Amino acid sequence: MLGLLRKRSFGALTLTQFLGAFNDNAFKQVIILMATAVAAGAGPGEAMGWVSSHPLGGGLPNWLSAQAIPPFLFALPFVLFGPVTGSLADRLSKSRIIQAANFLEIVVMALATLAFWLTDYGVLLGAVFLMGTQSAIFGPSKYGCIKEMVGSRELSRANALIQSSTMVAVLAGVFLGGLFREELGDRLWMAGFWYVGFATIGWLCSLRIEPLPAVDPKRRINWNPVTELISHWRATEGQRHLVLSIIASSFFYLMAATFLIVIPTYGRWMGLTDTHTSMLSAMPGLGIIIGAVVAGRVSGDRIEGGLIPLGLLGMAASLLATSFAPGSTTWVSFCLLGMGTFSGIFTIPVRCLIQSLPREEKRGAVQGLAEVMDFVGILLATPMFIFWDKGLALDPPQMFMVGGVIMALGGIASLVLAGEFLVRLVLLTLTHTLYRLRVSGGENLPEEGGALLVANHVSFVDGMLVGAVAQRPARFLVYRDYLDLPVVGPFGRRMGFIPVSSGDTPEEKGHALDEAAQAARDGSLVCIFAEGSITRTGTMLPFAKGLEVIARGADVPIIPVGLDRLWGSIFSFEGGSFFWKWPHRLPYPVDVVVGEPLPSHTPAGEVRNAIQEAIATRRSKRDGRAGSLAWRFVVSAKLNRRRTALVDPKGRMTYGELLVQAMALSRAFNRRLGQARRVAVHLESGIEDAIVNLALVLSDRVAIPIDPTLPAGERATLMEQAGAQAWIGNEVDAAEGVQGHPLAALRGAVTGWDRLVARALSMLPAWALARSVTPQTSAREPAAVLFTAGTTGPPKAVELSHGNVLSNVQSLLEVLHIGPRDRVLSPVPLANAFGYTVGLWTTLLSGARAVLVRSEDPDLCSQVEALALAEEVTVVYGSPAAFAAFTRKVKPAAFANLWVAACAADALDEETGAAFAEHFGILPCEGYGLTECGPVVSFNVPGGDSHEGRQMAHRPGSIGRPLPGVAVRVVDRETGAVLPQDQSGELQVKGPNVMLGYVGAGEGAGSSRLEDGWLPTGDRAHIDRGGFLIIDGRSGVDDPPV
Repeated sequence: MLGLLRKRSFGALTLTQFLGAFNDNAFKQVIILMATAVAAGAGPGEAMGWVSSHPLGGGLPNWLSAQAIPPFLFALPFVLFGPVTGSLADRLSKSRIIQAANFLEIVVMALATLAFWLTDYGVLLGAVFLMGTQSAIFGPSKYGCIKEMVGSRELSRANALIQSSTMVAVLAGVFLGGLFREELGDRLWMAGFWYVGFATIGWLCSLRIEPLPAVDPKRRINWNPVTELISHWRATEGQRHLVLSIIASSFFYLMAATFLIVIPTYGRWMGLTDTHTSMLSAMPGLGIIIGAVVAGRVSGDRIEGGLIPLGLLGMAASLLATSFAPGSTTWVSFCLLGMGTFSGIFTIPVRCLIQSLPREEKRGAVQGLAEVMDFVGILLATPMFIFWDKGLALDPPQMFMVGGVIMALGGIASLVLAGEFLVRLVLLTLTHTLYRLRVSGGENLPEEGGALLVANHVSFVDGMLVGAVAQRPARFLVYRDYLDLPVVGPFGRRMGFIPVSSGDTPEEKGHALDEAAQAARDGSLVCIFAEGSITRTGTMLPFAKGLEVIARGADVPIIPVGLDRLWGSIFSFEGGSFFWKWPHRLPYPVDVVVGEPLPSHTPAGEVRNAIQEAIATRRSKRDGRAGSLAWRFVVSAKLNRRRTALVDPKGRMTYGELLVQAMALSRAFNRRLGQARRVAVHLESGIEDAIVNLALVLSDRVAIPIDPTLPAGERATLMEQAGAQAWIGNEVDAAEGVQGHPLAALRGAVTGWDRLVARALSMLPAWALARSVTPQTSAREPAAVLFTAGTTGPPKAVELSHGNVLSNVQSLLEVLHIGPRDRVLSPVPLANAFGYTVGLWTTLLSGARAVLVRSEDPDLCSQVEALALAEEVTVVYGSPAAFAAFTRKVKPAAFANLWVAACAADALDEETGAAFAEHFGILPCEGYGLTECGPVVSFNVPGGDSHEGRQMAHRPGSIGRPLPGVAVRVVDRETGAVLPQDQSGELQVKGPNVMLGYVGAGEGAGSSRLEDGWLPTGDRAHIDRGGFLIIDGRSGVDDPPV
């Protein structure tokens, strides 16, 4: 908030306002205390004789109190001149008006000094009137220029800063006024020199405000305040919330000004000194400072209208609470502090609404209107006090009670008239309590004017999340049946929700879209969840064409909004259930990504692509130690320590034992491998292979899995290409210059102390263990080097980061829903990117059981059958060749519990898939991947269609939809233009799973081929209208990824 003071103009305005408020109140407090003394009985023969002898001092009738006259005279110019000064704020430069008003203050304070010298109460009251005139000139320009200086996004914070600093000045001025009154006695002319000095400094500060252009220089000024006031009212026509805000502000000033008179009267009633009375009067001001800061913090980038009824009811409660101990100044001071706090909470949103809702060319006029209404309230405060004092003969404690009742009625009225603001505040509070929002691209939301927000639909709270990000209220297209619910319906309609349903008639749908377009044309934010329903699969569904109708009809920009990490929350359909599941954590982390505005004629498919790309870009920026594979493995192993982690034909191991063995082996690696950071691994698939790869990650090394069945010379070539500095295997052969370490020797290097330390550390809580044993590795550092298959050229060494692998794991788990109850059989070796990322890491980080077998084993099918039966396998991975072999040689009973059969490494032909489905009763799911993409890009989600058949989960002949967080596009290879749906071109991929680059590749390969993060795949494909990818062949590019 304080950072706003670095803005030259706003900083100068704040300081100018501070000095002006300080000076005004130091001056007014002296006069109010003088008038109060006269009202209490000071006669002409006493020190204040020159006041009591004046007709407007001691010569007033009994029904009129002397202390009511100065506030009345200060407020009167706002009513008389406010309409004109508001128009001047639009007609002339606001900065020039501010500077002129501050110069006028010097003149007024000089006149006040002369009045004190002459002891002329009439001239002094004239100075009060002129001070009100100066403030009436200053006010509309001051409030009208704040938005021009800081923008809509900072408006709440700026007003909070202005309000709190002003109240500091008011408190200081009130205290100084009381001090002047007590210490100077009849020498008050000495205070005048201070007043002139402060006014001069304020004027000098105002000169630092940069020139502001006039917003309506051709405006004709009507010097008749009545007709000008009427024209200002017309400026609010059709803006219900603006009118209500002006009325609320006027009501507040009526009550506040009344209690500015009541509090000194209470001080006299209690027999307090002037200084003590001034300190009592300062309590509401101190509370306003606190309340303004609170309101600024709560509002953030938005104007939080829900604070208005909250503030009114809080003020009422504080005033009514004085009845518990009206004779205790301590208790009353505390209640007045509470009243002030809720006043600050109330005034910030009211003032911001009055500044933000008017059109720019009418803003000054509306500020003038608001000032007139505020000071009508202030003027009415005097007769209200007189009525309470003389008419009803109330003592001050009774006045507090009556004021509390009136405030309570005002709070109830605000709930009736604008209760949607409080509902929105409650929803936002719940949102920020249950979710930790991380927003990127928020600056793309327009501060003013209409726009269509288009978001993906992941959960039942998506609307609350979008509403929490938008700095102004948005109108949502909502499922019609929700608005028929008893509680939701009335408030939903008050909040401007637009009902729509897939079951609507064409006329009803057209009416809803027309209403949405009209709202956007009128300057509102309109939000539509273009998928039409909440995803039941975790993947993004195709977008309906309704958004095109709205955007083109309104001719407003389309703002893509991506909601990420919501899948898995209790309000999503992860696991097929809504709500009835435990939250993973509270507050639940959610990413909201706001993309750059798109033209109104953008097709729905391109908007969908933009959201996918925005989410992919956001995921690519995740970093930190907790984003390393080591950290995630340690946490998963601790959570599942008693579960079985690994099974192979030779044995089994729990997560707890796996963690201990991997930690102990990593300690041996640190001693034996020395400075070698890139380590090749030539081991057969199994528990030993998994432990070695885990130990390498825990020791902050880059694993280079290599197929041990390759000839020694070919392995040496691959190690050299990958930059291996050491190797681990069972055979003693290596590339020249690469240090070899037989696994048996490394196992022998693990000491009893290593095992003891590892076991002791494993007893720590997960978070403490992760901090203790995981290296200081970020998500962007390399984790592994894997080789492409080499089907279209020599194998390339692909460097994958921790974030590449981990993001692919997280995306897969969002659509596959593998968990601790699953047993995953994978014959795919770790030297294959699918085996490394999906077979090993996805399984272990989900808490499932990994059943590992060698794909090269001649007895593969019998091992698969035995392990599948023994472990009751639920998930199986394999190549088309492996699936064909299983169909021929594995009994159906072995896969009786199977619910996922995922094909990898090659395209699945229709005949093999059909035979597998007929034999085992489950259709294999096909996806698409590249080693360069970690490897999975898209996947056909298993389990059939969902949501009564309206959400297609997979499509035969396709390779599925992109994984969550992965963006794809099809481009024309010649022009680079992005092609629409159903047009074939080169497939490109973007996301956090895309590699760091190639290692040891020639110039022109690797990351240098990435354009803005997009990886050309070399495959020709198209995206159908359901969002599914379909491969059409190779694009024929030179040196493509494989």
